[in-house]
Amino acid sequence: MIALKHSFFVVFSLLAVSGTAFAEDSSELAWHRQTSVEGTLGGRTLAVFQRKAGGGRERAASALLKSVVPQLSSAGALATAAEPTRIRSSDTWTVFEGAGWRLRVAGVGEKASYRQHERLARVALERQLPRAAAPRIRDLEDQARSFIQGTLKDAIQLGRSERLITWRARYNIESDMDRASGQVTERVAATVLEFKREIAGIPVLGAGSSVSITFAADGSIAGFDYDWSNFEPAAREARTVDRARLERRLERVRTTRQLQPAPGTPRVLGGVAAPLRPAAAQRATEQKERGLICGYFDAGSERAVDGNELELACVKSYTIRDVATGLEAGYVDVVPVDETLKPRNGWAETTLLLPTD
Repeated sequence: MIALKHSFFVVFSLLAVSGTAFAEDSSELAWHRQTSVEGTLGGRTLAVFQRKAGGGRERAASALLKSVVPQLSSAGALATAAEPTRIRSSDTWTVFEGAGWRLRVAGVGEKASYRQHERLARVALERQLPRAAAPRIRDLEDQARSFIQGTLKDAIQLGRSERLITWRARYNIESDMDRASGQVTERVAATVLEFKREIAGIPVLGAGSSVSITFAADGSIAGFDYDWSNFEPAAREARTVDRARLERRLERVRTTRQLQPAPGTPRVLGGVAAPLRPAAAQRATEQKERGLICGYFDAGSERAVDGNELELACVKSYTIRDVATGLEAGYVDVVPVDETLKPRNGWAETTLLLPTD
């Protein structure tokens, strides 16, 4: 099970300030929610794709520092250091910093994050964009696509039968409270527009195959994030289960885990799974299902399961609320729909389904 926890909490030393987020789903995401189950399941034979080798972290970082970062810094009226400072490097991340910006490049260069953090904060305070005036997907989509197809064209490449689809917009909302009157004022600090990959009409779900563009409150681009590998056809094909068998697999996962641990102790794909606890040992919780969507599944370049293949899966999302504390967290079950089921390292659901599937 995967915990979906997007944290947008930003604190400033004004009065009392908190941060929240809300989102707008695209029409393409809504359409895939309605059609993907039948379009993926039912004994269909689908191509399997495997991850190509990355070009290298240093090479990717050099390209971004040479072209993308100076272009964005100039557009944002930021001073650009001739030699950005490499502030940290490890086995997984290399981090660079310049005047008002930070760039992180991960793995073999397939994952990167860039943010003009100082400008985002400054513009949010200057503009005081009301929540009701938050830009919609249609207001930002063309600008974001032009940026991806132009500035990020070397990093975000599409293969044959692949398409970039608009997924959702997420809004970072900051709020100030007047201590004297208790009045709360909200403003849009940033808008993040996310795009996903689609292969032959089938969406690619998960943390990978994703690129997001961050807009400041004035509508200018102030950052980006991507986790984007290139894929090629594998030697095998996969046949998918029918809806009845999927429902049995979903029920098996649900009953095996009983109730999720209370919010705050998530289970993470590709990480160390928290032990399942008997239902009686847990605090009272309420669970609410949020929907089911099917397609290929890309856990991300850093969390790829063994074999480096795009998996075929259905993703069931839900929230769990701790009755005592009111704390609520979002989770998803990623259930394989390949007829040939085998345990995969880093994919807890494959283990839960065996040997009884």
